[in-house]
Amino acid sequence: MVFFDHVFSYGVIHHAENTDKYFVELNRVLKKNGTMMLFLYGSSSIYFYLIRKFRKIVKDLSIKEIFKFSKEIKSIDPMLVYHFLDDWKAEFLRTYSHTDLIARASQLGLRVEKFLNRGLKYDIIERKWISKKEAKLMGEGELRYIFKKTKNIKNLKKNKLPNNEVGSIDRYDSSILSIYEKKFNLLEKSLNKKNKREKFKCCHDIHKELLKIMRSNNEFNHKKLTNIIEDYI
Repeated sequence: MVFFDHVFSYGVIHHAENTDKYFVELNRVLKKNGTMMLFLYGSSSIYFYLIRKFRKIVKDLSIKEIFKFSKEIKSIDPMLVYHFLDDWKAEFLRTYSHTDLIARASQLGLRVEKFLNRGLKYDIIERKWISKKEAKLMGEGELRYIFKKTKNIKNLKKNKLPNNEVGSIDRYDSSILSIYEKKFNLLEKSLNKKNKREKFKCCHDIHKELLKIMRSNNEFNHKKLTNIIEDYI
């Protein structure tokens, strides 16, 4: 049996069929006193609130169709297509709270060595530093931790990571729901009458603008997104 001094999982197991099972397996192959670097998507952010809306709208689009419709857009940024495939069509996409992750890690004999509370300019967790108002919109941010395995535990049944469709319970800031929920309900009704290409174009336009907003140094601009949504209603 091979065991490791360090294991590394960066943005992977939240896409796994059973996230908790893979977390347990990472821990199993880690030596006592070894370290684990883990990154999971955090829950309750406006980014993943919107991504889940896109996923619902494009549910019936195949990956092949997304490629096809993307190629019809002149000079489309390849990274935008990457975001479509990663965010829209990953079979499993779960987000987690710090509380749920730390509780499970502790149950596995893992101690927090370091929480990485900064990121790149466009990272959800980095935007939390813009203002208190922005921090509320960004929810749990990203969960990037370095753990140390302090002991081997045989009872692994307590505090399992939620393995439902979304992961941890989302606790969105009330402003997110008040601004977007009614508009998306109207948008979905409108798009039900549209073809796949139009559904793709709608999500393309909103997602493209969302990524621009996430890369800006300013507070989140809801108006830019709601204007696009209203154009499609």
